[in-house]
Amino acid sequence: MTPQEARDILVATITETAALVEGPDWAETSVPAPQECAVGGAAGTKYGHDMAAPRPDRDRLADVEKVAEYWESLGMDIHIDIPSGPVVYGSGGPIQNISFSTDPGNYLIGGTSLCAPGKPAEDTE
Repeated sequence: MTPQEARDILVATITETAALVEGPDWAETSVPAPQECAVGGAAGTKYGHDMAAPRPDRDRLADVEKVAEYWESLGMDIHIDIPSGPVVYGSGGPIQNISFSTDPGNYLIGGTSLCAPGKPAEDTE
């Protein structure tokens, strides 16, 4: 996988998750930016990305469970933490990690792509 493919998978996963949680006006809170990482001892690149939306007036746990089911379908391991929001964390599958938080005040989806071979300065577009 190239760094650009890893970035595109992360952005698609976050965008598809936002579309699954209907209603809020989702907006990017950060553009995907390259970061250094290591792949088998060699230089690599990973990306972080976030989207946020005003929290709608509805059952937040139902939204968290819907997101958890979707992420599980992508092969991720998930963990739901109810006292903290609720929030769901995902890892594995097509990305390194991702979270969907329903508190405080806003919905937030943020994640990190897999690390792919390549130097960050070479992978900007």
